[in-house]
Amino acid sequence: MTLRPQRVLLATLLLLAACHGSSLVLVELVASDKGAMIEGITRLHVTVNAGSSGIASVDYSESPPINIPPTQTFGLRLPGNVSGPITINVEAFSAASGMTPISTGGGTVTVASGKGETLEIMMPGAKSLDAGAPDLVMPPDLEQPDLAMPGAMPDLLDASAVVDATTGDTLDSAPTTDDGSAAMFGTRVPVNTTGSLVALWGSSTNDVYALSGASGGNSLFHITNNGGSVTPSSTDVTFIGAAISGTGPKDIYVVGQTATPITGAVTHYDGTSWTAVNMAGLGAQVPWYAVWSPAPGTVFIGGKGGTLVEGIKGQWSPLPTVSQAVRTIWGTSAMDFYVGTDTGVVNHTTDGATTWNPTTLGNGKNSIVAIWGSSTKDVYAVDSIGNVYHSSDGMTWGSAPFATLGAPMASLWGAGPTDVYAAGGAATNGAVFYSRGTPSFGKAVTYGASFVAVWGTSASDVWIAASDGYVFHGM
Repeated sequence: MTLRPQRVLLATLLLLAACHGSSLVLVELVASDKGAMIEGITRLHVTVNAGSSGIASVDYSESPPINIPPTQTFGLRLPGNVSGPITINVEAFSAASGMTPISTGGGTVTVASGKGETLEIMMPGAKSLDAGAPDLVMPPDLEQPDLAMPGAMPDLLDASAVVDATTGDTLDSAPTTDDGSAAMFGTRVPVNTTGSLVALWGSSTNDVYALSGASGGNSLFHITNNGGSVTPSSTDVTFIGAAISGTGPKDIYVVGQTATPITGAVTHYDGTSWTAVNMAGLGAQVPWYAVWSPAPGTVFIGGKGGTLVEGIKGQWSPLPTVSQAVRTIWGTSAMDFYVGTDTGVVNHTTDGATTWNPTTLGNGKNSIVAIWGSSTKDVYAVDSIGNVYHSSDGMTWGSAPFATLGAPMASLWGAGPTDVYAAGGAATNGAVFYSRGTPSFGKAVTYGASFVAVWGTSASDVWIAASDGYVFHGM
């Protein structure tokens, strides 16, 4: 975010509103107490709500840190269909405060498509005025003349103080998809900014869970209000989580392992509470890496050594093992599903795991990390180095990759045969690739941390989790 003179920024907002058919709000953050200062702000978390409905959740990162006062100003471009009264809430964080805000404020403004509005938000602070973090200064190449000067006109391509609340990006740097259109990902939700994330699943856009993989502490995070609210839990999952799956808000499984000694661990949520599942005699000493639930009351879990178990209405039984550690499970029903292993093998069953049909993809040295399909005749598998394989009959796979992404991958999900996403990337170079059902996968998003999971409810409601503890949401 770069600070702009208010008149310049307001004029920029009005011009952007007219060009984009959207509503824009100029937000001014003002210290509520005379002589008080909020020092060392490194991040602002902004949520936008219309009544009880969440519209957007956006994060601003500040480097170097900023103070209030002076007044800090930024802009929000809202979706074109948003009109009427909205509430904007702002939380300010410092480097030392972690997930606890050092100041919060909010206000209400009425917006309309094609118009710009201003909103002053009072931010309480209690520190005395001392020399601290410098004011946010606009780089020389972004300076704009005052509008009172003859011929002055703000450059819309330089609107770096205006953040698109539909993507979370400044308007001059929003990511693009492979066809050059605006990327749908971007509303960045801070979930576990002091740790990492490993998995993501939800029953709806307002009921999403992110798993951190931590042992103890905050290991499970519940994301609601369209990304506007995140509730960490330190008691629901007390082991190192690896995977999460479910069939609805009252039927969710998390699997993983304990830290010391290493044993498998499973917990189930029934809509009221989480309950540990007793796996005695069913590979209880085996770390679990994968879980998939095709229907209420039915769940499949896989782990080290190719161990597999099935749960039906609370009754558990072992399944025939596969050759190596299970990394992913997916299917179309409890009878017809796939298991991916560490040695590049996709095991397919059509009889509920009575028998397996194994197929080695590639050279057999790369883990199959994710499998997804739109039907039994349209199934994808991706390995750990970014090779994508496809089966058009659910039974046979091409000898060569369907596509090669050129980056490590961790997750695969799709909204349909023409909306397929693969997420992964290197530690400091995350990427989400997108395909319309062809071998051409284009980069939809790049990021400064690897992506670990992608999930959604439809092509217009996609979530991706990053290793740095943030979740991106696009609608």
